Amino acid sequence: MKLNIYFTLLILFFIFFSSCERKIETEDWSPEIITPLANINLTLGDLIPEEGSVVYDESNFISLAYREDNIFSFTSDSIFNIPIQEGFNENYSFEDIEIDDFNEEAIYSLEQLIIDDPIASGLADQLGIDVPFPTDGVVVQGSVFNLLSMIDLGATQIELDNFNELSFISGILSIGIKNNLPVNIESVGIDLSTGAGNVGLFDFFQIEPGETQYVPLDLSGLTLDNNILADFTSLALQEVDNFEEYLITPESGINLFFQISNINVSNVTMAFNNQELVSYNTIVDFNLENGEQIHNLILKTGKIVCELQSTLNTNVTLNLSFPTATIDGQLFETQRTIFAGTEPTLEEIDLAGLNIDLTTDPTQSYNKIPIQISATLNTQSELVSLTNQDNANISLIFSDLSIDYADGFFGNYEIDLGGDIVDVDLSIFEDFDSGLILDDPKFIIRVFNTVGITANIQAGLNAFSPNGNSAVFNFNENIEQPEFYGDSVSQLWIYDKYNSTIDDIIALPPEQIEYFGTAAIDGNDNNLNYISSDTKLSLGVEVDFPMSLNVANISLKDTIILNELDINYQKVKNLTLFMNIDNGFPLDTKLDLLLRDSISNTNLDTLEVANFSSGIIDDDGYLIESVATQNTLYLNDIEVQNFLNSNQLVLDVTLNTEENQSIKLYSDYQFLVNMGLQIKININE
Repeated sequence: MKLNIYFTLLILFFIFFSSCERKIETEDWSPEIITPLANINLTLGDLIPEEGSVVYDESNFISLAYREDNIFSFTSDSIFNIPIQEGFNENYSFEDIEIDDFNEEAIYSLEQLIIDDPIASGLADQLGIDVPFPTDGVVVQGSVFNLLSMIDLGATQIELDNFNELSFISGILSIGIKNNLPVNIESVGIDLSTGAGNVGLFDFFQIEPGETQYVPLDLSGLTLDNNILADFTSLALQEVDNFEEYLITPESGINLFFQISNINVSNVTMAFNNQELVSYNTIVDFNLENGEQIHNLILKTGKIVCELQSTLNTNVTLNLSFPTATIDGQLFETQRTIFAGTEPTLEEIDLAGLNIDLTTDPTQSYNKIPIQISATLNTQSELVSLTNQDNANISLIFSDLSIDYADGFFGNYEIDLGGDIVDVDLSIFEDFDSGLILDDPKFIIRVFNTVGITANIQAGLNAFSPNGNSAVFNFNENIEQPEFYGDSVSQLWIYDKYNSTIDDIIALPPEQIEYFGTAAIDGNDNNLNYISSDTKLSLGVEVDFPMSLNVANISLKDTIILNELDINYQKVKNLTLFMNIDNGFPLDTKLDLLLRDSISNTNLDTLEVANFSSGIIDDDGYLIESVATQNTLYLNDIEVQNFLNSNQLVLDVTLNTEENQSIKLYSDYQFLVNMGLQIKININE
């Protein structure tokens, strides 16, 4: 409020009269100046503005309202994380190369023998036997078979497909003869050899019609190549009546079988068609740290990092499968190539969406994934050489595993929910010096749970006042589990001054509120637990603080700007402040005036004006009549001096309720102050 204008007019008045020729003499002239000083309207809206968490209803009733639905929460990552799995590292040495069995067959038919052998052909002409034989056969006399023993069957080449050479650690060679003749074979001898040397002599005796007879040979330490020759050294048939008739068909003759089984070689040169080199079954155990027992798991993300290395001179196909896992309903199988040479190859196998049953291990029906691995060769027609010095190394590591869905029993353990400062605007309490008591404060806990667990939440609030006092509010509640996947549970707890210490927090008043909490997971085996990437348990808070309260020393302030008065305070005979005050607060009100120098940031003096009775309220606590008063404040010499040296006049209004009385606060409650100044100056001094 600027007052210098009045003193400027006064100075001009003096100049005017001193410049006139006419001289007027006066004694003890003390002019008075009366001027309005301030017109102030203080409302509770100034004390508690509608911003942040403060809201006004339609009648301007003030409430503190705040809601945060997720101050605590935990999701699948909070329940458990699948640690990085070491997987396994296997080195496969081909010291014992197991090769698939060989089976070859050569047919010696009478029909072909007559065609190929001149002696047999001449005998057939003499006996009137036509070749080729009719499909339904031809009848011949026994003399044919008596003469057949005189014929040399010679030698035959046995071709083994895609085979070049084998050096045996072990193996069994079996030569078989099947008698497709209508008479007994008394004896037959076969001398077997290869380009690598003679194999051995095989003798057969007394083979009846339709019978097959085998003679085995141990191949340990032997080498066979593909130049296999079977030489018939002898053939003796049963002697029969020359005139007895027998039926022979195009199939009549001798079948020769060449079989190698239980093959284990030190080196091999051959072409391979899906030859399995190694086959390996293993189990990966998740080894979860909190006793979780996972039954079914769907991965949101995940991969297998596969390092492959081989000394073979050909590519190897690695076959990897999870027998209890599917992706999109299909069994999870994948193939990777181990390239020829010694340089390692890195491969990544995507596991996103993998649906795994972890319950199939008979010794532990949870947390275990069976894995099948095999290495195969498929060189088509290309001949490759392997030795028992060759090896392959396979290393598998699971990484980046995150859960899309899991069920089982999650164990009993505790999750630290952490803590933070709740961003609730409680700065409105800064002007409440002490004794703030809300009539009906409510603190509401809301829980929304879609996770298939039960839990006990132990959490609380710590409140701190500006002067270092503190109060704590604790809650301990049990969270229910949804009945089925996709279900949800909503729970609500309301805390008030009758069942909690929430009023202690408000009464501080608080400058800072912090929250803290832990969740004790109850994953017992009574209920199947489940969790997914889109399920969570969230805990929120809601504040409902209607401003119906009992308070002491609420402070409202307003500042009037004064220009420094350029007048000697010794010339001031008196200075009086006149105030018309209308108290529209339903609170006992005290008014003080603070004389302040803003330059030095000091209060020069405090003028105590008066205490005012509260406005009159109805039964509902709403103001129906204000109280008006007139006040005069005479300043003494020291107060005058401080007033003239001030550049700010601060109105300090302090509000209090009567003892044990609660008052409802409305933003339009107001305290009106009309203030004027009267100053009398002694000109003669």
